[in-house]
Amino acid sequence: MRIRMNRRGFTMFELTIVLVIITIMSGIAVPYYMSYIRSGKKTEAYAVIDAVVAGGRIYFLKSRTYENGTFAKWLAQDDVDNADYFTFELSSMDAEGFVVTATERGDWAPANAKIIWTQEGADAGQRYPGNGEFTESGW
Repeated sequence: MRIRMNRRGFTMFELTIVLVIITIMSGIAVPYYMSYIRSGKKTEAYAVIDAVVAGGRIYFLKSRTYENGTFAKWLAQDDVDNADYFTFELSSMDAEGFVVTATERGDWAPANAKIIWTQEGADAGQRYPGNGEFTESGW
């Protein structure tokens, strides 16, 4: 007479193997996901800086200088005020250019991480607003 063993469920070894596989996969996936989230939040800084630069260039074409410019004069105050992940600052404003600095706010990014736009080379006589470039620091 044969005894039939009714084997249901998983053994402890099988469950341990599944747990190890899940741990390895999440160890790989989580850093990529966090990087994806960080880059998504960084787009806010680029979008607001683009609005500031566009307003600054219009201001330059009207007044032929960047001096005494503000976010409000450049019609970007609402964009700056509604930003969730960055604080913004205008600096180094003169006849030929300016600097916009976006500094991270909160603990989602490295401390003092910044995205900077430097506008330079404006020529009031030619009504040329100049060129600029983005740089990142602390990332």
